[in-house]
Amino acid sequence: MKETANAATARRRIRVLRVSWLIGIVVAGVIAAMVAGSFVLTAAVLNSDLTAQIRRATGFSTTIHGSAHFVLFPQPHIDIQNISFSNPQAGLRVDADGFVGDLRFLPLLSGRAEVGHAILYNPKMVIDLDDRPMTPESALGRAAEAKSASPEAAAIDTARLAIVDIVEGSARLTRRGSRRDLRIDKINVSIDWRRLDASATLTGQFDLHDAPMHLDLWLSQPVELLRGGQSAATVHLDSSPLKLLASGYIAAGQQFQYKGSLIASAPSLRKIAELAGLPFTKRGRFADLDLRCDANIIGNTAALTNLHLRLDGNEYEGTLALQTEAGTSSLSGTLATDLLDVTPFVEGLPRPREAYGRWSSKSLDLSDLDFTNLDLRLSAARLHFNDIKIKDAAISVLTRPGFLDLALAEAVANGGAVRGHLTLSADGKALDLRASGSATGMDMRPLLRGHEVRHPLLGSLSGSMVLASSGGNIDQLIRGLSGRVQIAVTNGQVVGVDLAAALRDGTRQPFAAAKDPAGHVTNFGAANFGLKIAQGVAGITDGRIRGDNLALRFGGSVDLADRALDLWALAQTITADGKPGVPNPPLWLGVKGPWDDLQVSTNRPATTDAPTTLAPTKVPNTPVAK
Repeated sequence: MKETANAATARRRIRVLRVSWLIGIVVAGVIAAMVAGSFVLTAAVLNSDLTAQIRRATGFSTTIHGSAHFVLFPQPHIDIQNISFSNPQAGLRVDADGFVGDLRFLPLLSGRAEVGHAILYNPKMVIDLDDRPMTPESALGRAAEAKSASPEAAAIDTARLAIVDIVEGSARLTRRGSRRDLRIDKINVSIDWRRLDASATLTGQFDLHDAPMHLDLWLSQPVELLRGGQSAATVHLDSSPLKLLASGYIAAGQQFQYKGSLIASAPSLRKIAELAGLPFTKRGRFADLDLRCDANIIGNTAALTNLHLRLDGNEYEGTLALQTEAGTSSLSGTLATDLLDVTPFVEGLPRPREAYGRWSSKSLDLSDLDFTNLDLRLSAARLHFNDIKIKDAAISVLTRPGFLDLALAEAVANGGAVRGHLTLSADGKALDLRASGSATGMDMRPLLRGHEVRHPLLGSLSGSMVLASSGGNIDQLIRGLSGRVQIAVTNGQVVGVDLAAALRDGTRQPFAAAKDPAGHVTNFGAANFGLKIAQGVAGITDGRIRGDNLALRFGGSVDLADRALDLWALAQTITADGKPGVPNPPLWLGVKGPWDDLQVSTNRPATTDAPTTLAPTKVPNTPVAK
């Protein structure tokens, strides 16, 4: 028994020894083969194998300008200085300072250099984005020509590709008709696509117009994109100017397509337009963008549905369509919002007056009329613009190069109905302006406010206007203003003027004193007048005010250009049947002078066409109680 056990032990030792010898022989053979390969892989062989692999996979031509070295340990790899890849047919050229390729083990044993992981150092890339066919003799080209699920596709889809890392690269993207090339700098990304039928990822950082960005891209079937099919995809872009998350399907047929969800946020929409090389208005804030929608992008068009948009604190829902072509963008759609604050959109508009009070003579910047093409319909339950508050507003905005059309189809403002229409068009360096509007039953209280005088005129306002002008600055626009205005006010009150008391007691001083402004009011049932405007001067036509025991006629002119008044008025008491009251004589009033230094006369003018300037007294400019 003892001898049998010793024999078994000996046999086991012999088997272990034989296995050890076998392993040693294999390892020695592998090392010998690798060492032998290091002598076989001369510079010529390296160049030949590498260029052949790259051409088989991509169709790119490879040129090695510098030295090429093979390193065996610890990881077999080749190290090449100054290398170029190009494919004029595909519109791509890459010039890199260095190339390091980790070699696959099994091909190396047979004396072939096959790269499984490549690193490009400081590559400078020029990419033509116009559609170009793949090189047919390459693996990518053959995969593109093979139909999905065909025997040809099954045979080619097992072809091996590689991992490619780009270190400190740069790219210049060109396209026919584009105003400028797109430059991307400080590219540090890793592209992992190991087999044609495998998924692919792109992860890394780059700078776009000096803005650092991080990108994560995943494609489930990139080979299907080569065949004009579609692939599931996710895109995550993180940067200070823009954060974007997209999840859906991408197709790359004759045109790029994307269909799926889209989430984006940005502190400034203007900055995004600058990064994209698109023109944008210089006015307004356009800040705090937050967008969530379903997107359908085909080529240079995008349809955004189920849209939830926040911009400048305003929130919208609806649909939008965006198109870009030759550096010009077009935006159309329908939006609805509960509250629209217009104030941020007009921020930065030129001041109408200069420091010393005259109208501004600074040339108008008409470039904003060219920044994009808009065709928007907007409904707002509430609309605010400074102190003006409007309800149930239906607005349309239409722009074309050098043209703006803004229409308020209907709205409720201060208890009344309003409508308006404004068109602006550029004529050389001048601006042509056309405006029209109407109002019915508007409360005047919120309309007439100043820094010192509040609510000087109360009542219910109705009226209409048609205005036109042309000029290169605000002063020219005011001086060129022409048109007509018709105004009617009912159930009104003039605060700070008591015509009835002046007629009754004969003091001839109807204006309020500073101590008691609220105690001087003139109530009236109806007031009507018209304005005929020519060359910036408005002439009052058929001005009449009627109260319970007071009637007033007024006329004169308002010089809008030089900011001056020349008005007259005749007030008298009347009986219930409208006849002049006795024994109180009528009261004549004249107001004349610059807007900020008015002079008042209570003497009868020589004619009713213009007031007299005798016995002038200052009009009190004092606060009036609310």
